[in-house]
Amino acid sequence: MFQQSWKRHQELWDQFLQLEDQVLTVQDQIFSMMLFNISESNPAPLHYLSGIPINNLPATCHQLTTFTEPRLQVTAEVLGLSALSGKTLVDQRRAQITQRHVIVYSGSLV
Repeated sequence: MFQQSWKRHQELWDQFLQLEDQVLTVQDQIFSMMLFNISESNPAPLHYLSGIPINNLPATCHQLTTFTEPRLQVTAEVLGLSALSGKTLVDQRRAQITQRHVIVYSGSLV
């Protein structure tokens, strides 16, 4: 009985360690993409996480600066961003978009 419990404990621990590695990998990828977007000039293409439908999303930092409040709201909804207060400034919404979301280009991380 003890051996079975111990074996199950080890299996669960191994699964936990695998999940932890996956989380760290995803965090590293997101951080790398955020740095890429922050460091790029306005005409450079933005990079988003894979699986996000990029239709109607800004393709460049410059294009994001031209988005008005309604387009920024649509972009935020597509990206699943949390709601900001009713008096949210356009610049705050742009910052939220650029700080939290990046594109995976050609299906792989840049």
